[in-house]
Amino acid sequence: MIVLLHQPDDRAARAVDQSGQVDKKVYTLPKHLDEKVARLHLGKIGVKLTKLSDKQSSYIGVPARGPFKPDHYRY
Repeated sequence: MIVLLHQPDDRAARAVDQSGQVDKKVYTLPKHLDEKVARLHLGKIGVKLTKLSDKQSSYIGVPARGPFKPDHYRY
């Protein structure tokens, strides 16, 4: 799996193109992986996230461990 995030230049994209092993298209990650990548990225830039309590997750109608958006929602 290849994930490109906020690349300052196109070196990673060129490497994928030259390998010939990956089709040139946008791949959609499953929501749980997308949210994991987002959590890791936010942690690297100093953002402190807290975890939902059972009461909070029940109130907003999502699992406490995610995914936090419904399937029809696209980022």
